[in-house]
Amino acid sequence: MKLNGSLLAFSMALVLLCSCATSQPPAATNPPAAENSATTQAPAETSVPTAVEPVVLTGFMMNGGNQTNIDKATWYTKLLEEKLGIRLEFMDAAGVDSAQIIQSLLASDDLPDVIGFSGGSTYAGTAAQSGKLLNLDEHQDALPEVYQNDLYKYSLMYSRDSLSGGTGKAFALPTAVGTEDTYANYDIQMRWDIYKQVGSPKIAQFEDYLAVGKLMQDAYPETPDGQKVYAFSIFPEWDGDGMLFAWETPLVWSRRNLNGYIEVDVSGKDGGSTTKGTFDDDASYLRLLKFFYQANQMGILDPDSATQKWENLDGKYKDGRVLWAMWQWAVASFNTEERINSDPPAGYASVWSDDMVQPVSADAWTGRLESMAVSSKAKDLDAALRWLNYYFSYEHMSFANDGPEGELWEVGSDGKRVRTEKGWAAKFSNIQDTLMDGGGLIADAKGIYGTFPMTPETLYPAIGQSVASDQWDDVLYRDPSKLLADWRAAHGNVVDMLREAKATPGKTSKITPAVDMMSAVPDDIQTLIGQIKDAVVTNSWKMVYAKDQAEFDALWADLKTKAAGLGLAETQEWARKEWVNKIQEAEKYKP
Repeated sequence: MKLNGSLLAFSMALVLLCSCATSQPPAATNPPAAENSATTQAPAETSVPTAVEPVVLTGFMMNGGNQTNIDKATWYTKLLEEKLGIRLEFMDAAGVDSAQIIQSLLASDDLPDVIGFSGGSTYAGTAAQSGKLLNLDEHQDALPEVYQNDLYKYSLMYSRDSLSGGTGKAFALPTAVGTEDTYANYDIQMRWDIYKQVGSPKIAQFEDYLAVGKLMQDAYPETPDGQKVYAFSIFPEWDGDGMLFAWETPLVWSRRNLNGYIEVDVSGKDGGSTTKGTFDDDASYLRLLKFFYQANQMGILDPDSATQKWENLDGKYKDGRVLWAMWQWAVASFNTEERINSDPPAGYASVWSDDMVQPVSADAWTGRLESMAVSSKAKDLDAALRWLNYYFSYEHMSFANDGPEGELWEVGSDGKRVRTEKGWAAKFSNIQDTLMDGGGLIADAKGIYGTFPMTPETLYPAIGQSVASDQWDDVLYRDPSKLLADWRAAHGNVVDMLREAKATPGKTSKITPAVDMMSAVPDDIQTLIGQIKDAVVTNSWKMVYAKDQAEFDALWADLKTKAAGLGLAETQEWARKEWVNKIQEAEKYKP
C-alpha cells in the first residue's frame, strides 16, 4: 500500500501507540428496503480524462475494511481504474479503534482525500465546522448523481441541518438512503417439521407459544444422537439496560424500549404521547418476564439460559436442539440444503402468533449514521468528486452489489435482469460470498467502505428493478426448497411471512425515523442508567427462575423499588421529552 509521507508516518505511529486497541468491524449489511420514488435517471456516464497512470485517492473509512479489502476486490477496483481513472489507497484500521484514528487525523490537520464517517454528526460535524471538508454545495455541477436525484433530497437537507457543524452547508453525504419494508428482524421461527407433526396448532396470542412449545418438545425430546431438546433457550450475553429477551418488546407488539426506560409506539403516529414506563405493570417488559418464567415452570426453558453465551446457543440451533427462535438469521446454520430438501424436509420456518404486529424498518430518507466526504485539501479535487459522484450513482450501487453483466446476472428475454447459473450457485449460502472472475468476493467491495449509498432494495429507475438482486422476481420465486415450498403451500403461496402481514390491515407498523434520531444520552442521565441496569438485569433473571408466583411478584416489586431509588424518574423525564422532540423533527424529512 502506498500513502503520502504524513499518512504513512501517522499510520506507523498508530501501530506503536494503539497496538492494544480493539478493531472496529465493518457495519452489518442493511436489511432489504422497498422501492422508492426517486427521479428516473439513466445510468451514470462519467467522462474520465486520459492519463498514463490512474489518479491515487487516499482515504479512511471509519466503518470499512479499507486497504485490506481494496487488495482483495480486484474485480471491483479494475472498474474504478478503467471507468474513473482512479486507484484507491485507504488506511487500515486493523488493531486500532477507528475513532482514535479519525480524532488524530482531525487534530493533525492532515485528512486524506476522501473520508467515511460513522457516528452521525459526532465527527463529520466537527470536521465541517473546522473547515477540513469540502463544501459540496459549491460543486453541484460535478455531482449530478447526488443533486439531480430526488432520492437524496432529504438526506441533503439533513446533512445541512445536522452534519454541518452549524454552517448549514452540505459537507458530508449520508449513506444507506431509502425505504426499508421487505425485512423482518423479529421473524419468529419454529421447527416447521415438528410443528406440523403436532398438528400445526393455532397460535392466537404470544403466550400460546408455551403450550405449542410443550407439545413440540414432548414429540421431539432429543436429537437422533441423544442430545436433550428444549422449546426455548435464551442467553444473558447481550443484555444491556435490561434483560435482552424482555427488552426486545417488538416480538410481542410494535413497541420498543428506548434509553431512559420508556416504552414507545414505534410508528410515532401518536406524536410520542402514549409512552409507558418500561417497568409499568401493563408494559411489555413484565409480560415477557412472565413468559419465560412460565416456560421454566413448564420445563421447556433450557436450564443453561442464565449462564450460556450466544456461541453456545448458536451451536444448539445448528444441532436442532432448540425449537423456537426470535430471529430468522439465528437458525440459518440448521437449514442446510440437505435438510431443507430432504424428503420430508426438516428445518425452521416462520410461525407468528395472530396478535403479532410486525414492526417494519424505518424509512431512511436521511440515511443512517455513516456519511461520505471530501477533504478541503484533496490533492486532485476533480478525481475526488468524480469518485464521489460515481459512488452515489445507481450504476455503482448495482455494480458493487451484483458485479458486471454476464457473470452473476444477465438480461432475460423480457428485458428484466435475472441471475445466471453462477449467480444461482450461491443461492443456498449468500451471493455476497461468491468468488468473482476478476478476483475477490462480491462482499469485498462493500468491505472497502463499510456502507453503500442506498438501501439494497431501492428502485433503479433505468431498469425498473431493485439496485441489488435480492428482491428480483426470479430470486424470490424461482426453485424454492422443499421446506419453503411446503411452508408457502400452507400460507397461500406468499413469498414470506412479512408479505402476508403487509397484505393484512393492521398487521404491520412502520417504524418512525425518530427511533434512530434520538440524541446521545447526556452524561448525568447515563450515570443513572448505569446504576439502574445492574439491579434490573439481576432481578429479571431471578424472576425467570423464581420458584413460584409469590417469589416472582416479590422480585418485581423489589426491581421497581430499586430502579425508583436510583433515579428512574429523571431518566424517564429526559427520554419522554427527547422522544417527542425527535417525533417532531422527523416530520421535516418525510416525503
